[in-house]
Amino acid sequence: MAFNTHDGLRLLNSKLVCDAAVAAEQAGYDAFTLGCFFDSGLSEARSLVDIPIVSLSETCMLTACSLGRKFAVISLTEFQKMQSEDLARAYGLADRLAGVVA
Repeated sequence: MAFNTHDGLRLLNSKLVCDAAVAAEQAGYDAFTLGCFFDSGLSEARSLVDIPIVSLSETCMLTACSLGRKFAVISLTEFQKMQSEDLARAYGLADRLAGVVA
């Protein structure tokens, strides 16, 4: 099993993202950027702060939708393929996703 398939590691990453978002808000930052492509902790962090949080997958998918009717994703593993499909569904973009190639 690849390291990124473990729920425990994803949970730890989400906690770090949340801690960083809270620290950024407390330090007076106007916004926070999440630099993990699979948006770990995005919804949790957004629930904790009042500043906007921008993430890689969501931003890429929404930008692709603004440029064309459908978009596709290239992933490295089957697990990442599944994650990309799940994110597209979570963002309400499943009907715009042409496919994910691993």
